[in-house]
Parts: sequence; structure tokens; C-alpha cells
Amino acid sequence: MSLLKKLFTLGRKAKHDLEDALDQETIIAQTEQALRDDRAALAKTDGTRIEFGAKRREAERKVAEFTESAAKFKARAIQARDSGNEELALKAMGEMQKAQTQLEAQQKIFDSVSESIATLDRDYDNLAAQIEARGIELEELKAQDAILDVRESLASASHAVHNNTSNAASSLSRAKEIQQKRQDKLDASQELDSARDLDAQFAELDRTGGKSQKDLLAELS
Repeated sequence: MSLLKKLFTLGRKAKHDLEDALDQETIIAQTEQALRDDRAALAKTDGTRIEFGAKRREAERKVAEFTESAAKFKARAIQARDSGNEELALKAMGEMQKAQTQLEAQQKIFDSVSESIATLDRDYDNLAAQIEARGIELEELKAQDAILDVRESLASASHAVHNNTSNAASSLSRAKEIQQKRQDKLDASQELDSARDLDAQFAELDRTGGKSQKDLLAELS
């Protein structure tokens, strides 16, 4: 592969990596915003749930009141009937019937509100669970991204170390070659000097015949 083609390939890969990184950042940002919006919307339903809770407590209180009132007028109607006071018994029975009618109405309100609250609670819990699940998934994605960033950094550092090690090994090998050449020259020079000394010694031996200076002095006449 030519150098130009390699550079083009690397450039295209870097462009795709950058686009992926930007897409990833956009997705995370959008998801975080969506979670904030969902949590805000969920929080707004708290007011509605509180209102329904208050209505149910009010209906429950009225149910209890009308239940007690109906029982009270029923007892009075029976008491008046048994005592022979039909007119008073009929009045008490009329009040009992009014209380029972109001009781039925409040009971319907209580049942309807209770059913609505149950539905709201179920929907609230489902939505809260979905938001929580998305939040956990997003945190896991961000954590995995952080791990990948570290691994990519380590891989890049490892690649650089490998290249540096290879270059250093090559440089050291070259330095050793140069060092060996210098050593070889020095050894050759020393060998040459040693050979010259040996030649000089043999030349002196030839000139003197192997005689010492004292011997030569004794031969003088």
C-alpha cells in the first residue's frame, strides 16, 4: 500500500471515529435531557395525586358520617315505632333514607376516587421504573465509555511504546555497530604499532648481531 493511500485511509478512519464520538456525545446529551424532562413531568403528577388523595379522605369521612347518621335515624325510627309514635317514626325514617341516599352517593365518589388513585399509582410506578431503568442504562453506557477511553489511551500508549522500543532497539544496534568499528580500528592500530616495534627489534638485532652495548664496548680497540 502506498504512503498516500495509507494516509488517506488513516484520515478517513479518524473522520469516522470523530463522527462516532460526536454521535455518542449527542445521544448521551439527548438521553440525559429526556430523563430530566421525564422526571420533571413525573414530579408534576405529585400535585394531582395529592389532590385525589384529599378527595378520597373527604369522601371516606363523609361515608363514615352518613353511615353513622343513617344508623342513628334508623334506631330512632324503630324506637318511635315501638313506642307507638308513628309520626315521629316516619320522620326519623325519612331522615334515615336521606342519610342512606347521601351515603350511597359518597360511597360511589369514594370508590371512583380510590380506583383513579390506584390507576395513577400504577401508572406512576411504571413510569418511574422506566425512567430509573433508562437512567441506570445511561450510567452503564457512560461508565463503559470511560473504560473504553482508558483502554484506547492505553492501546495508543502501548503502540507508541512499541514503536519507540523498536526505534530504540534499531538505534542501539546501530550505535553498537559504530562502537565495534571504533574498537576494530583501535585494535588494528595497536596491532600495527606492535608489529612495527617487533620489526625495529629485529632490525636492531641484525645490526648488532645480538651483542649488548657492553659487548660492543669491549670490542673497541
